[in-house]
Amino acid sequence: MPRDVGVRANELDLRIASCQLGLFGYAEFGEKTWIREPGAVPSLIESAIRGAANADGMVACAALWRIADELGLPRIVVGSCAEALSIRVRPCQLGCF
Repeated sequence: MPRDVGVRANELDLRIASCQLGLFGYAEFGEKTWIREPGAVPSLIESAIRGAANADGMVACAALWRIADELGLPRIVVGSCAEALSIRVRPCQLGCF
């Protein structure tokens, strides 16, 4: 389970890098995130993300992975679209946030 990986990484004092949604872990590239703002979020992606978001405007990492898989898109594209829609990701599957 992803959560178990996060717990074990913490126990070993390891830093998680290169989040698949582009949200954190890109210091080796001189960046905190790898998010790139899309010009406009396609309506199909927006509907899927908004449908998965809760009333507080947050969406689970696992839900974004599922959306990416269902739409056949790279996870980083879906993460960038969520960011562009000001929908925050929480909880992280690894427990990072």
